[in-house]
Amino acid sequence: MGGFDVFTSASGGAPHSFGRQLALGLLSAILGSTPLIGGALYASLYVVRMDRNRSELVTTTIGAFAPRLRRLSATRVTRVKSHRGCTEGASPVTPWISLHVTGRQLPYLLGLQAETIDRSAILGLARRSLNDAQCH
Repeated sequence: MGGFDVFTSASGGAPHSFGRQLALGLLSAILGSTPLIGGALYASLYVVRMDRNRSELVTTTIGAFAPRLRRLSATRVTRVKSHRGCTEGASPVTPWISLHVTGRQLPYLLGLQAETIDRSAILGLARRSLNDAQCH
């Protein structure tokens, strides 16, 4: 019999124990859900729209079923870092900005390929601004 059957042993075709089948099933579920979790994390970081109303920033990120709006004080922006676009191997890296905010472990990500973007206004938000970081 051909094929790949992880639930039966190679010697005699007897099924593996229930514990091993359960472990393989859980491992498959964890590995299978990794791209979904990674995509959700990226969507929560990638800003599709940013508005500033006086001292407040309104960021819009991609949500699971609808866009997600977050309001935060502009004074919470601690660092803005501009990343230049470059080519690494066969795939180009587009320019982007990382916006670090107090109280968040990971920064917001802003792509710089939008039709209209006020780059100097975004870079001016931070107490500390780093321009044109090199590709790794």
